[in-house]
Amino acid sequence: MFKELSATYLDHGAAPPGVSDRFFRFEHIRRVINLAKVSEPSPGSLLAFAYLRDELPDYLTRMRAAAACAPDVPLVLMDTGAAAALGALEDPAVQRHNDLLLVNCGNMHTLAVHLVDGCIVGLLEHHTGFLTTETLDNLLEQLVAGTLTNDEVFQAGGHGVYLSGTVSPASIACPYLAVTGPRRGLLRGSRLSPYFAVPYGDMMLAGCYGLVRACAAKLPAWHEEIERALAVPL
Repeated sequence: MFKELSATYLDHGAAPPGVSDRFFRFEHIRRVINLAKVSEPSPGSLLAFAYLRDELPDYLTRMRAAAACAPDVPLVLMDTGAAAALGALEDPAVQRHNDLLLVNCGNMHTLAVHLVDGCIVGLLEHHTGFLTTETLDNLLEQLVAGTLTNDEVFQAGGHGVYLSGTVSPASIACPYLAVTGPRRGLLRGSRLSPYFAVPYGDMMLAGCYGLVRACAAKLPAWHEEIERALAVPL
């Protein structure tokens, strides 16, 4: 029996007095990505957003409170948007591409991640309620082109943008756009020709599958069993 627990959260973190929680949230994201660049065995990957209990930063108070509710079992926690993006990679149509733009349109937040060969080269986080199809298309195009600024996103009510400074000419032309999330209809009329990812046939479980993939990476004792299960198509 699988006796570990796993969960996803969007945790702004406990910002110091006088510091915007949106600013603090994106500084956390930027810190995670920078650490991911040198992590093993998957440098730069979305797995950097997954934590074991003893890896949680003190300022992620929501995750730490959840961890305290299950003190006696191994625990994996992951950022919600990152888990959905990681789960989208389980879709065979998405797996065929190594230059990807993964977008999770959540009820409150939209996360867009540009991955090249599995590494994060760009990331955007915004409030879904402030976005229209046209606005999001423009933001995604700027993200991929490397021209979007953090100030532009923040001033429009979003959290921010991360750019590695490495822009692929192929990406500027046509990244493969895969979309998940309960408000994915926001990109239904997009000019960017999105693909609506359905890992194992169920888009609404994208985050769950991403979290299971994270468990395989973070819990060595269960790695082989999880990998075998994920390799079997439903």
